[in-house]
Amino acid sequence: MQITRIAMHEGPHLDEILACVLLRVHGEKRFPGVSQAKLIFWSYGGEVPPDGPSAQELFRQGTLLLGQGFGPFDEHPCPERGIARKSGESTSSLVARVLGYYERGYSPVVRAVRYLVKLVTEQDLNGSPGLLTIEQTLSAMSRDNVPSDKMFVWGAAAVTTLIHDQISFQQEFDRAAGGNYHYRLLGDCEPFRLAVVESDSEHACRAARTRGAHLVIRRDSRGHVTVMKDTKTPISTGLIVAELRRLELATCDQPIPPAGDPFWVAEGRCAGWYYHPIIGLITTGGNRTARLAHSPLTPFAQIESAVISVIEQFLQVGAPALASVTN
Repeated sequence: MQITRIAMHEGPHLDEILACVLLRVHGEKRFPGVSQAKLIFWSYGGEVPPDGPSAQELFRQGTLLLGQGFGPFDEHPCPERGIARKSGESTSSLVARVLGYYERGYSPVVRAVRYLVKLVTEQDLNGSPGLLTIEQTLSAMSRDNVPSDKMFVWGAAAVTTLIHDQISFQQEFDRAAGGNYHYRLLGDCEPFRLAVVESDSEHACRAARTRGAHLVIRRDSRGHVTVMKDTKTPISTGLIVAELRRLELATCDQPIPPAGDPFWVAEGRCAGWYYHPIIGLITTGGNRTARLAHSPLTPFAQIESAVISVIEQFLQVGAPALASVTN
């Protein structure tokens, strides 16, 4: 059967958009023609499902229905026809199952798709958690009478970017098992897991944290250094940035501000180190588009030693039990 059209309802949701993206990128073998099929939008009722031809009949005619028509890619119930809701499913999860994402191995692509499908399904079943989400933006576009095809193009671009980003993260997660990732346990009773990473991937810190690191020191090929901890470990990154700024000033033979000076834990760039106190990010790279950022003059080994020293002092004064890292 050659697929010539993909049909979804007007004002498409993120769920149907993700399902369509998966079909177009990975569904050609299972559904010939789907990668180039024309996208059409139907409102409910009238001359099309649920009151028109069945999803099976339309499929035989080359039209694949997503999120409507009560076919294999529609999770909604129809009590009048005795069709029950496909519990716990969404259009994108039903498509992912048919395409084999729950039967394949555990490659970065499979993990990335399954993770995003899980998030979209939970959102589809339970509602969007906030205003600044793709789903809420699509809803706002629909209320503003943005045409469905333009909504789809915007949503597909967003979700495709997220898929590529998740694949990159999953690839870096695999690399984080060894190679340029070095893990060190500090402390006795509640070991503190430190990761020292040589990587140009912006996913490196998260990959190491996902593998159990409480704190990560990352250096890229330009010499920029980033220090980031998980969100649950109670160590103050303000203590770390203060020590790193002190070292940089000493290396430059610059005056050292007195103890208690706001300089030590101030937000922004001081002595070459950027610091964001809310998210706990410490970096010499600044924003990825920053032009004036430069790598630290303090030798990397000295930076690593300074961070370890602060951690050890933190552990010695009776730190609260360290959190199990899952983020």
